[in-house]
Amino acid sequence: MGDRGLGVLERAHRAEPADPNLAGQFAQRYARVGRVREAYRVCRRAELELPPEVGSALAHAQGLSLAGLGSPDADAQVATEQGPQGWLWRDLQSHLERPALQPLRALNLPWRRLTHRDLAAIGSLCSLTDLRLSGWDAASGRRLQALAALVELRALVLDYTSLGDLDLPGLGSFPALEHLQLAHCTLLSGADFGPVAELRKLRVLDLSYTHARAEGLTALVAHPSLEELRLQDCQALDDQALELLGTCPQLRLLDLSFCQGTSRAAREALTERRPLLKVLA
Repeated sequence: MGDRGLGVLERAHRAEPADPNLAGQFAQRYARVGRVREAYRVCRRAELELPPEVGSALAHAQGLSLAGLGSPDADAQVATEQGPQGWLWRDLQSHLERPALQPLRALNLPWRRLTHRDLAAIGSLCSLTDLRLSGWDAASGRRLQALAALVELRALVLDYTSLGDLDLPGLGSFPALEHLQLAHCTLLSGADFGPVAELRKLRVLDLSYTHARAEGLTALVAHPSLEELRLQDCQALDDQALELLGTCPQLRLLDLSFCQGTSRAAREALTERRPLLKVLA
């Protein structure tokens, strides 16, 4: 089927986007002409299990993207599936030597100096749901935009990066995010976590060892999904912050370990007011 045939399928799919048979044919045709990311998105929009042809084509394209990241170190890992205890990790080198036939779901690249080209390669891994870039050198909001196609991300780890306040709006590219780690991001002023609060599906947030304080946490008090907030060693926190966080409706765990600015009386009052909230101190 040539380009004309692909156009026919496109028009048919637009007319009946919920038809799984049309979606499957359309996706396979996209895969055959090398448009594997489009093929993947067609399947996802139709809530269709990936046809083997699409899955293998996407896995092959992702392998090429990963190979362009340079020599993988021993800590670089990938995963295509989960087991009972979590991701079934493989080191990146083994994955490149013996590629899996399934698309990537998780990528762990700690302590890497990533160029714009590297970020573009990572941003092409459209099936990722878990991305870990601890220690990412010179992270910036502009560079977060290079990852904007990763709309299925559920977990993002950016611990120990040089992320700053102006970078936080870049998190809006990941509307499905449920788990976000920004621990040890010491360039964050703590003045405004509004962009984080816009992540309405967020359940777990780690701001440990940052300058988080009451002023910035105000944006989180009405968050509809936040269940776990970790604020270890956030020395700018005070009793006012505890009073605010006590109104966060779904909060079930609050880690205040080593937060010397909060009083025992305020913590006990919070526990009494919210008996189902576990407060660590």
